[in-house]
Amino acid sequence: MEPLTVALNAVRMSGLAPGDRCLVVGAGSQGLLVSVAVTHAGGVPFVVEPHPGRRALARELGAEDASGPPSRTSFPVVIETSGVPEAFEQALERTSPGGTLIVVGQSPRHARLSTFTLVQRRLTVRGCLIYDHPADFPRTIATLAEHDLRPGRVLRERFELAEAPAAFARAAAPPARPGSAFPEPRRTPHDRGRPPP
Repeated sequence: MEPLTVALNAVRMSGLAPGDRCLVVGAGSQGLLVSVAVTHAGGVPFVVEPHPGRRALARELGAEDASGPPSRTSFPVVIETSGVPEAFEQALERTSPGGTLIVVGQSPRHARLSTFTLVQRRLTVRGCLIYDHPADFPRTIATLAEHDLRPGRVLRERFELAEAPAAFARAAAPPARPGSAFPEPRRTPHDRGRPPP
């Protein structure tokens, strides 16, 4: 629930209006949930992601692929989720004049920022540190109860508490090889009788 709360808050902070195109930079779990949140808000998600498997999952979730050769296509709302400085630089370049860049991903490495680009294109850049606690958790619970967001389509694996070291190792591992499928949701004994996510 926490990553979805972050995603819903990022989209809310962006000022995205129904029908707006939104570029999501990075399609890890946070970027994929942001794509789901963009769709929920009535926007049209596009994704930039180097990994083919993540791009494929983003398309399954309804996002359009904006990866490939650098493009001059810009977006009124851009949400950077990867935390990679070079991705932040690309996100800034792809934000439309007068647009908003929301930064969710973090890195201790420095990114280059052209004040000329920022000022001449009148960009708004906002950092989005998690969510409004505690109000956003009940808001997310209500959203899940009222809408069919199904975050389990993104967060597919489940681990018992005793398996925490294996879960952290799995999360730290690089994504599956290009062309390989994402794993099916991993079921635990507590899942018996529950429908798949």
